[in-house]
Amino acid sequence: MHTLDTLDAMTQHQSTQTMKPATAAKKLGVYLDATPADFREGVVSRTELNTLQSDPPQWLRDLRRDGPHPARWSRRSWACPSPGSHAAGSPRHSPPSRSRR
Repeated sequence: MHTLDTLDAMTQHQSTQTMKPATAAKKLGVYLDATPADFREGVVSRTELNTLQSDPPQWLRDLRRDGPHPARWSRRSWACPSPGSHAAGSPRHSPPSRSRR
């Protein structure tokens, strides 16, 4: 009986799990400031996030298509290196080697 009580509590916890709008926007791949006010000012449940991903409303489709896009998506589409990619040992951004004479 104890196992069923624990399982029931876990199921209830999963169904009420919520996240901040910034987290949901990141998971949806959109810029938070471009989302509607009611999205930014509320909380998003796991169920709502799943619904937004599987059947996005028009505002979400428009944002994904037209932007503005988060910086990481913009860099990727322009083939720009991400910040920190110039770290030591990165062959793409290593300084040119000097030839000895």
